[in-house]
This record gives sequence, C-alpha cells and structure tokens, in this order.
Amino acid sequence: MSTTGRFYLPLVILPLAAVVSLVIYFGTHRHRPPPYVGLIAFLSFAVSLIWMYILAKLTVAMLRIGGHILGAPQAFMGALFLALGNTIPGSFCVHNLR
Repeated sequence: MSTTGRFYLPLVILPLAAVVSLVIYFGTHRHRPPPYVGLIAFLSFAVSLIWMYILAKLTVAMLRIGGHILGAPQAFMGALFLALGNTIPGSFCVHNLR
C-alpha cells in the first residue's frame, strides 16, 4: 500500500513535540515557574479535551459494533451503557465499604 499523497500526522507531530519539549526543558528553572505557564496550562486543557473526544468516539463505535454483532438496536445499547455507567461505580463503592 502506497503512502503517496497521504499526510502522515505522526511525522509532523513528533518532531514538533520534541522541539516544544526541549524549549520547555531548557527554558525553565527549578525554583520559578516559566513565563508561559498559562500557555502550557491551556494546551494541557485542550489536549485533555481531545483525548476525551477520542475516547467518547471509540466508546460509541464499540457500542455500535456490539449492537450489530448481537442484533440489538442502537437505542437499547445506549440504554444498556447508561445503566452500566450508573451502577458499576456504585458497585465498587459498596464492595470497598465492607
């Protein structure tokens, strides 16, 4: 399979991340925060939002696949996931209190 004409994102992201990491590493001191700490906080927040979006998309895709395999409608799978999401954390709390 040829990659001609395709944009391969990791080849752009990894060098950019390496440069930003080196700038942060050599541009900060141990006893005082960097002057661009607000920018770092904003970028961290933006990346966390992107990760949540990706995980939500993967969860929906897995629900659709599971519904397709089981022959269940999407509304049923959504309700099942909602019910599991509401009961599993409570179950962990109850078992840890004993």
